Amino acid sequence: MLLYVGTSGWKYDWNPNGLEWYSRESGFNAIELNMSFYSFPQKSAVERWSEESGRLRWSIKVHRSITHLRRLNEKAIPTWEKFVSVFEPLEDKIDFYLFQLPPTFQFNNEAKQRLSRFSSMSHKVAIEPRHESWFNKEVYEFFEEKGIHFVTPDSPIFEGLPPDGVVKINGIVYVRMHGRLTWYNYGYLDEELEEVAEKIIQVAPEKAYIFFNNNHDMLGDGRKLIEIFASKGVKI
Repeated sequence: MLLYVGTSGWKYDWNPNGLEWYSRESGFNAIELNMSFYSFPQKSAVERWSEESGRLRWSIKVHRSITHLRRLNEKAIPTWEKFVSVFEPLEDKIDFYLFQLPPTFQFNNEAKQRLSRFSSMSHKVAIEPRHESWFNKEVYEFFEEKGIHFVTPDSPIFEGLPPDGVVKINGIVYVRMHGRLTWYNYGYLDEELEEVAEKIIQVAPEKAYIFFNNNHDMLGDGRKLIEIFASKGVKI
């Protein structure tokens, strides 16, 4: 199993010196870009990130005008094409484009059509649902068929992982650690991290990506999870 661990963004109080420090000193080998949900970065910034990030693998969070305003409809396609073009300097390091769906976005036939359209334009589409209708076998089979990556949230939605546990699609697991009792402002207990590691190992993915989105505790929790995996014979 190839293991990738990182955080959602790098501009936090635990980081003394930006992306360069993160890539060299954090101990992580992956990063989610979070600011791209709110604004398009300058291409010059993307070029700089490519140089500074070394061996890091990237997941790029898709802009909210695509996921929340237009909800992946046809009118979102020109914006999507413009968005992807900004990241051309990083493309060989990007494993996913992360589509975080609004909590009101339910799984139905219309949603299937919209996801099918986007999956036909990129093999890097990763969907993080926030509505309970997405957590079932029908959805997983649809994602397998279309080559869409499923993002499993560990969050207050279920006070932890979903009832089905960690979802593996086409050999890949992608987990986002938001916090169990509160969003973002939460420090994971060692036994909770142990649980997540065990659930991932149980489904035996070819690759596992885990990103922490719990702000102040990201660095410590991520490093602890790496230690737990190492104790089980899985290293980054």
